[in-house]
Amino acid sequence: GVVLIALQQGRLPWIALFLAFSFSFYGLIKKTNPVEGLKSNQFESLMMLPVSLVILFFMTDLIGSKPFPLLQGFDWTTMLLLMGAGPVTGLPLVYFAEAAQRLPMYLLGFFQFMAPSIQFLSGVFLFGEPMTGLQLTGFIFIWSAGLIVVYNNWYENRKKS
Repeated sequence: GVVLIALQQGRLPWIALFLAFSFSFYGLIKKTNPVEGLKSNQFESLMMLPVSLVILFFMTDLIGSKPFPLLQGFDWTTMLLLMGAGPVTGLPLVYFAEAAQRLPMYLLGFFQFMAPSIQFLSGVFLFGEPMTGLQLTGFIFIWSAGLIVVYNNWYENRKKS
């Protein structure tokens, strides 16, 4: 499927491949990490704190130096939405870290397949993105491979019990 899409585009989809490999590696780290999800994500957030503080306190606008330049000019609705973005993005990561320790890696990978697939289908069916026959064929190949992996592992686990 990836080869078909790459042939149509005339180049490898580097961004998509990088995202797939990096999130797979992230899943592997979460799978082998003995720390529970909340503590693990607290550590990740702590590692990003210095970068966040630099952006928040030291970035200035083009006109002059104002305190908290990135927070200037927002209304309360926007500020509340920005504050709510933390839990909305953080909680799924905590749940993912917990699931990574409990689920087999093949099933975790299959679930990671779902988000980009839902985005793809939303783009096509909700937002009218064009899709060629070659893209549809590639999508079918990719999903068929994922389903074969899940079925094979399910079948092997069923034979063992």
